[in-house]
Amino acid sequence: MTVAKARTLARGAVADLRAGRDPKAEREARAKAIEAGQTTVAQFADRWLEEHVTTKLNRTAADYRSLVEKKIAPAIGHLLLTQVAKPDVIALHESMALTPRRANYVVRTIGALMSYAEETGLRPQNSNPCRRIRMYRERARERFMTEAEIGRAADAITAREQERKIGRHAAAALRLALLTGARSGELTAIL
Repeated sequence: MTVAKARTLARGAVADLRAGRDPKAEREARAKAIEAGQTTVAQFADRWLEEHVTTKLNRTAADYRSLVEKKIAPAIGHLLLTQVAKPDVIALHESMALTPRRANYVVRTIGALMSYAEETGLRPQNSNPCRRIRMYRERARERFMTEAEIGRAADAITAREQERKIGRHAAAALRLALLTGARSGELTAIL
């Protein structure tokens, strides 16, 4: 770069600063716009799973990964992140009408993915295509543990207590919850 060109660029940067513009922020915004324009949903989903889900949402990471691989990526993974619109999400949701609970969970997962895209600047704020999508009604499910499952859970509680991973009071509370089906909030309310 020549000295004259460097001076011209420096004057431009000083003028931008005086006008209240941040040249670095503008460069970053342009880079993010370029990145968003070239990133597919499948590529961004991998990044979302790696950066956000596995580090902050350990319990649901496997379920999110499964949904991305089996439902989201095959349906809308080829679309550019900035091109995903409400009709795309509605079409996927309606294609899963036979499993309403899972269909609703897929929409919520896409919504979380798109919210993260907004947070990282790859989608404009408030552009989440999952907003105000009418979910399917879900029937209440009631499931009871089998005797074998209760036995395995009781054995695991005993093993953890013997390994001193949990205390005797915690083990007693877990056994009470296991035998009564009470939730943790209901058990703590008793005390």
